[in-house]
Amino acid sequence: MIFLRHFGMALAIAGAIPLSADAQRTFIRVNQLGYLPLEPKTAVACSLDSTSIKSFTVQDVDGRVVFGPAKAAAAGSFASCASTHRLNFSQLRKPGRYTIVAGGASTVIVITSKTYDGAADTLLAYMRQQRSGFNTLVKDSIHKYDGRIVDHPTRNNEFINVSGGWADASDYLQYVTTSANATFVMLMAYRDNPKAFGDSAAFYH
Repeated sequence: MIFLRHFGMALAIAGAIPLSADAQRTFIRVNQLGYLPLEPKTAVACSLDSTSIKSFTVQDVDGRVVFGPAKAAAAGSFASCASTHRLNFSQLRKPGRYTIVAGGASTVIVITSKTYDGAADTLLAYMRQQRSGFNTLVKDSIHKYDGRIVDHPTRNNEFINVSGGWADASDYLQYVTTSANATFVMLMAYRDNPKAFGDSAAFYH
């Protein structure tokens, strides 16, 4: 059997959690794009221990509480979070920049009707610059000679021209699966909501 290893660059970002007694143990996860004014709004407080959070607040840019104290709903453990709490602030509908505070942790949230403007086109741009062959970011062809056979008794390092697919598509991590799924989901989104895309060029090339 022949295995292709499509060599490319991968960027790993890791954040170490300090182990001192004073280390932060609770972190708040939010929709980083923001929240629509009239739609549901939920954040999740993740604690690395069995912390019980009773309530949370939302503050404006001047530190004034504009929502809460409201109940923090316990939601059990998840992955490395020994305890999680759902923080529902759907009733806060006024657009603006706020800070959500719970369990000694805080993070910024944004409420705006423009939350998802341009998001679809950002995804398209990312997929384009991940493509082997012509790369729209550097305006040149990349990954032209890195389709190589690996793990073969006689043909190791033999070049096979597979330009035109995705970078690392046949890597050991099998990125072709995630790339294909992402492509399908975006094509389905374009089929169902074409007006959400300001850029349609990708669908004609």
